[in-house]
Amino acid sequence: MEKQKVVFTFVEAGMGHIVPATGIADAFEKKYGEQFDVIRWKIFSDSQNPIIKKYSDDIIAWVKMASKNKLGAFEEKLSYFVGSKFTLKVLDAKFKKAKEASIDEIVKMNPALICSTYYSPSHFTVHARMQGKTDPIIATYTPDPVVYPSWDRGTDIFFVNNESAEKYALKYGFKESQLYKVPFILRKEIESTTKNKKEARRMLGLAEDKFTLLMASGAYGTSKDKKVIDNVLAQDLDINFVVVCGKNEELYKYCEEKAAQSRKTAFHYVGFTNQMFVYNSAADLMMGKTGANSMMESFYFGVPFIATSSANLLEQYICKYYIKDKQCGEKIFNPKKVGQRIAEIVENPAILEAYKKNLRGYQDSSGAERVADKLYEMLKAKYQN
Repeated sequence: MEKQKVVFTFVEAGMGHIVPATGIADAFEKKYGEQFDVIRWKIFSDSQNPIIKKYSDDIIAWVKMASKNKLGAFEEKLSYFVGSKFTLKVLDAKFKKAKEASIDEIVKMNPALICSTYYSPSHFTVHARMQGKTDPIIATYTPDPVVYPSWDRGTDIFFVNNESAEKYALKYGFKESQLYKVPFILRKEIESTTKNKKEARRMLGLAEDKFTLLMASGAYGTSKDKKVIDNVLAQDLDINFVVVCGKNEELYKYCEEKAAQSRKTAFHYVGFTNQMFVYNSAADLMMGKTGANSMMESFYFGVPFIATSSANLLEQYICKYYIKDKQCGEKIFNPKKVGQRIAEIVENPAILEAYKKNLRGYQDSSGAERVADKLYEMLKAKYQN
């Protein structure tokens, strides 16, 4: 008998979407993979349809644009003003051909369950079901403390990881019965990463006894990164200063130049890395733009966060929730003041102690497994009874 397909979609819209998708897929496959055909589907980027490929490119372009100017924030503010229905109508009109082509591919895939961490795979599947073309369980997970108007209310279950997202989901039209709260989803391998800072620094070739500052601004970086680096290096601190450049080749080349000029500061830089957890563990302090995933991985290791920028309205909400409301670090958007504050903290590391106390509730890594268990429960209820 052919196994039912359980499909996890992956969309190139930043690591904040890819990481939880990976975590959920890993957890489900480990526990229930023998019972189902578990498929990890790069639904847009791997498509052979040029219309869908173009849509994938448009998503990547938007992510890069939102990281470097204010247009993305303006578009998001406008969507909150006009509401969910109108926002989705506008998006559907803009990407009409991509939506229709994607629906065709979802129907061909014929999943028993489809789980997404980005709005459009769920939205397109909801519409495929409304058209009577397919009828899978539709599951959606948001990594953020706010619910964006494009999340489709037609999903069967909507996973959130904090009380703020829960509140916004209810405000914007989700039913309480649709919501399921779990801990923030972290990749399972985070559990096996050393929490010993000296050991982590040895693994990375960093000086073991130096204060370690880590900077990361997502896969594509932000327009402020160079200024922040300049102002930190201008302090000439006796520290390890590590910059994770991600896929930003321009920033990587810039760091190459700055490394040759660095004096007292041990300046290190890497591109896209699979050792991010080790860098998190090695750090005393992290800074960068306010992506939920990078912040939560930092918090897991008890490392406070300095927010140096928010790429869009969504990240402004993330900053407000974790920095202002939960007091897990500081917001300093002026690059010169970032450098000055880092110097103050290096001089007096006790400044970070209050933030570290507030991070003690972020070590639960069971989120992905709890999502997997709920998905299995839903599959049993729909197909095996």
